[in-house]
Amino acid sequence: MKILSADDHSVFRQGLKTIVETFDSSAELLEAESFTVALRIVQENGGVDLVLLDLMMPGMDAFDGLVAMRDAAPNTPIVIVSMIESRKDVLRAIELGAHGFIPKAAHPDEMVKALRAVMDGQVYLPPALLLKSDESRGVKPTSQASRASAEERLSVLTGRQREVAELLGQGLTNAQIAEHLELSESTVRLHVSTILDKLDLSNRTQVALLAAQVTDMDG
Repeated sequence: MKILSADDHSVFRQGLKTIVETFDSSAELLEAESFTVALRIVQENGGVDLVLLDLMMPGMDAFDGLVAMRDAAPNTPIVIVSMIESRKDVLRAIELGAHGFIPKAAHPDEMVKALRAVMDGQVYLPPALLLKSDESRGVKPTSQASRASAEERLSVLTGRQREVAELLGQGLTNAQIAEHLELSESTVRLHVSTILDKLDLSNRTQVALLAAQVTDMDG
């Protein structure tokens, strides 16, 4: 497996080596210190299997760089590893094609878990950002009306489906939800598919955000 680590801080790239070795001891780690170098590496190494991308690098605007990387490697999972802690920016990154978002402050175990989830086909969102109050970060909190609307939308779910949705809102993967609820992963996948259909949503990230709104309200 080839993994590209793109970050303009050499010390952090060095730290990611340990994470990558834990994730896959046989992985070949490629390094880039700018968007320009990262894109060149991807173009010259068509077999890159995973990209770990910092948004704040020289060469391009953060999200322009993400879009350029997505276009250069459309079939390669891209995981953002960033100091950004804005839910809005996390969501924008996912909407623009990132397969996961890991805060740089995350514990190494969480980073490894995130990489495994992404390589298993999941979209990884940091639980701390999903559950953390927007108000504590200086972001205008979701209105009570919007939260009530989220609760009303979720009310169409069965008890078990609601449990699955709430665990999605905590950033858990299908495997973790299956273990938590003592279900098989195939059953969890079926529940997620049914939830998407009932809520008229297109992906699990949207379910997670809807459920997180209600969690914020309860907290």
